[in-house]
Amino acid sequence: MRGATPRSSLRQRKCSPVAIGFGARSVMLDTFDWQVEGFYLKRGYREFGRLDDFPVGHSRVFLQDARH
Repeated sequence: MRGATPRSSLRQRKCSPVAIGFGARSVMLDTFDWQVEGFYLKRGYREFGRLDDFPVGHSRVFLQDARH
């Protein structure tokens, strides 16, 4: 996959097919605004929730990938 990082290509090759095989229609995860939020947004995830000041000065972000 062109431009793929090891983490993103692992998800595409291993995790998504297994989840789809079990009947999953989407993937949900949470992260913090200082971590990898941008990584997931660039890969098609959308934000569906956010807890501001959790911890103080930052946000906990809830993301979903429903492309399948």
